[in-house]
Amino acid sequence: MSGLVWVDTKTFRIQRIEGTPTKKPSWWLKNLDITLQYTDLDGLWLPTYMKTTAVVRLVGNYLLTGETVGLQFSASEH
Repeated sequence: MSGLVWVDTKTFRIQRIEGTPTKKPSWWLKNLDITLQYTDLDGLWLPTYMKTTAVVRLVGNYLLTGETVGLQFSASEH
């Protein structure tokens, strides 16, 4: 991937990644831009936001997003 990475200076955890793949994943994709964002959720470092934009040959522009990732624990009986 070619792009930028934001890193927390205190924890050295990756906070955000933006870029494009250095090798095209498919002939069908003319352009692909990826954004990933990470957050601490109850002590777990997880991706909480994702956005991908693609220009697909013969079809056009597409946008894929994933937002509002949450964490829910369920009580288990032992």
